[in-house]
Amino acid sequence: MFDTGKIQELEAILTHKEQRANLQTKLLFKDPNKALLVFTLNIPGPIKNNPQIARIFHAGKFALQKMFTQKNVRPIYTKEINLPSGLDWFVEVATDPFTLKQFLIELEQEHPLGRLFDLDVLFVKDGQVQIVSRKALGYPERSCFICQQSAKICARNQTHQLKEIQKKIEQLVDTQLKEAQEYE
Repeated sequence: MFDTGKIQELEAILTHKEQRANLQTKLLFKDPNKALLVFTLNIPGPIKNNPQIARIFHAGKFALQKMFTQKNVRPIYTKEINLPSGLDWFVEVATDPFTLKQFLIELEQEHPLGRLFDLDVLFVKDGQVQIVSRKALGYPERSCFICQQSAKICARNQTHQLKEIQKKIEQLVDTQLKEAQEYE
């Protein structure tokens, strides 16, 4: 899974993040009464996009669309970006941002690949862009793929080797894709 695709230099990854942040701000201030869902994937390492990664992304997008229908969330605007430096899906909704984040946390916890989904909810309050955290809703931070400690702390401290994390993700994806094929 991490052996194919175009290796991205750090500069390209940072440029992509900056472009994502600029688009988020533009969309939020265009209609500050709406919440913005930004869907990306937690993909460690220099390869951010290939057919396998895109398959995970589209599985997440499909799960989100299904959740929208079940929870009566109506997208007002969507935009998908597909670059070698990553995949993004922006969805603007008129749903309360805290309610939306609650739905997304449920999806992350229930979907077999949910651990790979990065589902951020942003909104404008008092002229400032705000993000709804898991903590604001009483949930703990996301856990590390390897040791179940805080993912942020492990990432910041580089507690685990990249290959170790990638192997764990590959095992998760392989298991889920095999199970999915059994039902096809």
